[in-house]
Amino acid sequence: MTLFLRDKGNNTIVDIELYEKEGRIEISATVSILRYTVKLLELYKSNSKDKREKAYSFARTIDNLSEIRGWFYEVYLMHKENTVEEFDNVLKEVRGFLKEVATEFDLCWVED
Repeated sequence: MTLFLRDKGNNTIVDIELYEKEGRIEISATVSILRYTVKLLELYKSNSKDKREKAYSFARTIDNLSEIRGWFYEVYLMHKENTVEEFDNVLKEVRGFLKEVATEFDLCWVED
């Protein structure tokens, strides 16, 4: 399954792949440098008083999403086994992450 974080023009900023391989869960993320940069500049050039903080928060958030594989292995699986039975739980967590990011930065999230 692939989950996407997209801008209002339906351009993908981040895609996260979650899949089963040999009885285990695998997860990876890809960031579109162009679309990320366009959104970052949009936030930075806004008329908002806190535009720098908003741009920095966006950069930090996308950086965190790009490291989702590390989160999965170092945090999520800290006290769990990597089995396919955890797939729906991991999917629920990732959906939650993307919903929060989409809401905070006026983006959309979709899954395929």
